[in-house]
Amino acid sequence: MNNDLSYSQWIEKNHSTLKAFGSKQLVLSFSGGKDSSVLLHFFSLAQQDYDFDLHVHGVAVPSHVFNTRERDRLTRYWKKRSIEIVWHESVPEQEALMDEMVATGKTPCLLCSRIKKKRLLSYFNTGQFPHQNLVVVIGYTLWDLASATIEHTLRTGFGGGGTGNFQGTLPEDRFLEISQRFFPLLELKNGITVFKPLIQYNDPQIQAATKKYDIPTTREPCRFKTLRPKRLLANYYSLFGLNFNYDDVHSFAGNAFNLPEIDFFQSLDIKTYIYKMI
Repeated sequence: MNNDLSYSQWIEKNHSTLKAFGSKQLVLSFSGGKDSSVLLHFFSLAQQDYDFDLHVHGVAVPSHVFNTRERDRLTRYWKKRSIEIVWHESVPEQEALMDEMVATGKTPCLLCSRIKKKRLLSYFNTGQFPHQNLVVVIGYTLWDLASATIEHTLRTGFGGGGTGNFQGTLPEDRFLEISQRFFPLLELKNGITVFKPLIQYNDPQIQAATKKYDIPTTREPCRFKTLRPKRLLANYYSLFGLNFNYDDVHSFAGNAFNLPEIDFFQSLDIKTYIYKMI
């Protein structure tokens, strides 16, 4: 594994894709975590050379992570770099429901994700930009791909056929959600492009980049993070010093699961993609 995730190396890898984004509107969902923060750093620099417009949206959910102090700190930093973050407010009733789910032994992460998806989709539906000019940037990482592959392997190989739901998601929908992550670039039928520029990088590489470039991330830990299966797997990878190769993971998943071809996903509209695929 190449341990370096540098801006120059990232630009070299993604030059042709970024060049095609000239005059397009890029939308980045900002969570304040390492993945979206590194992406925002890279895209803010690349914007000067590739002539795209960058729109950054943050959904302040859960509110205990995005309190006023944290939001102000992150907003000030990025504003100094000429980046305006559009914050979407938390809804108290939704926050209360997430707390209730935890109290009853359920994970609120799916609800949290759906809240963010709904806000993102509402932005696309404003009609502010033609869909053919929109690029949605998603911060999936190589560890996300590895964890999704392990999950599906356990479900189908050792989990009794995988008939149980995953956090309320049907097995067939979860399979498609996992499968689409392996494609770094998708052009949906209504013209919107989906770009995943971190799927070839392990989490330690991304974490190291935040330190290398002194990029601030959220300081308030999410109370729910230990309830996320992918967080448990990430802790395992860290404990054993595991890192992955994108081509190896993709090849294994393709052979073992018979992943759908890219044409299947590119035939979807943006509403179906957001609600069922991310």
